[in-house]
Amino acid sequence: HPDDYYDIVNRVAAKRTERQEFVDNVVTLIDKKLVELGIEGEVHGRPKHFYSIYKKMKSGKSFEEIYDLMAVRIIVPSVKDCYAVLGAIHAMWKPLPGRFKDYIAMPKPNM
Repeated sequence: HPDDYYDIVNRVAAKRTERQEFVDNVVTLIDKKLVELGIEGEVHGRPKHFYSIYKKMKSGKSFEEIYDLMAVRIIVPSVKDCYAVLGAIHAMWKPLPGRFKDYIAMPKPNM
């Protein structure tokens, strides 16, 4: 579906390299925060692929309803550390009202 593809490409204003640089900066900030908190962990990030955006749009979401154009995963040893990092993240970036889901307490089936 080339028309759908180019529509998504045009809507995602930043090129993949720019989105990757943004994600890399976020990962660096979170790594520094983990050190500051004294929490050992792994931080990984990636820009979402256009195909995953396309699939969400085909499942009925409009582009404006898709908030996760980038993904960051933080792996820490305990639930306590997980909530500590979550609190720090929310202090750094305010969550969107009504958009935050607690997958720590209620994990998704894929964990």
